[in-house]
Amino acid sequence: MPENKIALFKTIFPGIAVLYKQRMIGIAIQIGVLFIPVSLAAQSSQEIFNQAVDRFNFATMQVVLADDKQKPEAGKLAARLDELNYNTDSLLKEVIKIYDLNSKTQELSVKINGFKSAYSVKKSIDKQLSQVIDFIVEDRKKKSYLPQLQEKLADIRKEAIELADENNQMMTASALQSSSASKLVSTQQAAFPDFMSIAVIIIGLISLVNLWFYYRIIQRRRNSSGEKDDYYKTVRQSIDFEIYPRLEKNNENLEKKIENLRQEIMALLKESHSQLQEPLIVKPIVTVPQKPVIEQKVTEPKPVMPLTVAQTNMPKVVSFQVAKPTPPEAPKPVKKYADYPKENGFVISQLQDISDRRSIYEITILANSEQASFSVVDNKELHEYAIQNRERLLKDACDFEISSSQHTKIEVIKPGMLLKNGNSWQIIEKAKIKFV
Repeated sequence: MPENKIALFKTIFPGIAVLYKQRMIGIAIQIGVLFIPVSLAAQSSQEIFNQAVDRFNFATMQVVLADDKQKPEAGKLAARLDELNYNTDSLLKEVIKIYDLNSKTQELSVKINGFKSAYSVKKSIDKQLSQVIDFIVEDRKKKSYLPQLQEKLADIRKEAIELADENNQMMTASALQSSSASKLVSTQQAAFPDFMSIAVIIIGLISLVNLWFYYRIIQRRRNSSGEKDDYYKTVRQSIDFEIYPRLEKNNENLEKKIENLRQEIMALLKESHSQLQEPLIVKPIVTVPQKPVIEQKVTEPKPVMPLTVAQTNMPKVVSFQVAKPTPPEAPKPVKKYADYPKENGFVISQLQDISDRRSIYEITILANSEQASFSVVDNKELHEYAIQNRERLLKDACDFEISSSQHTKIEVIKPGMLLKNGNSWQIIEKAKIKFV
């Protein structure tokens, strides 16, 4: 009898194992089919939102650059926006080439791009796109081109919402197909014992709970990393816009005080030198008496006799040699260095004796002269930096023409001229340069 039970168990157990394995595979298929459409829909919605934000950014830059007539390269960049294929990183690089690093145009483009990191699956894409448009309208509310810009942004928003709706419909259809497939699998396995079905359901619920906890952990990590990025960005902006200008202003005040002290010391030295200087002694000119002339008396003709003239006491000739003073050597010109002109000139207290990585101009000053000349330093690395920022570094002091966008070196055709005016050297004639 026991042998029969053992044989019966050996016969039934492989069938139960196969059914259990098929049941577990069916549950796994159901869970996977249930979550795949949801994850794909969330990923596709975020991609649609990101593409719409990039198009918002490009449309805004097109209108801003077309209206900005003060920058000579703005029109050229506006024409090249189509070639960038809505790549925001390339757009920001191109904007920095024309505008300053901290310009309002560049700052606006960065803020629009920042909305992509704030996307949330829990919110509708319609509301999030409206938030981006409201921000752009608020920033450009005083501009005359605002109605044209609003019309472009509304068209982009409409296209993005239609694309998102089509994507949701496709995901819903795929979810229905997957649910029907799961029902088919469950129907085929209906003969499985009830207690095994309950166990599989419990295992599935536990898996769902684990997936939910994993999702929450991932969300917390993303939120914490976003907060850190915002913190670092705030610190960097505080350094660029508050701390650095304050330090630069304090440095300028300190340099002015040093220059005033230097001038006072030089005045004291000149005064002491004039008091100690000895008066010039003019030596008398000694004249040499001429030799006396002896005249012969004319008498009656007599035999000519040799005439002897008694030598008289001749005055002694005293000669003096006056040493000629050696002319002083001509003073050598002094070289100074500066970064860029401020208020149509170079502040004397800010001039450097040695060229550093910020020195763009070399100033040649003659001793005891109220005029000086200036030119661009001979440094290829500084040339590339100055060409990229020519509107801020070169425009106020140099005359130049742009023939190509691939310039890497500056050639000085004619140095500029400066005139001393108080505590600064004012530009009276710009330097003439060309880019090669």
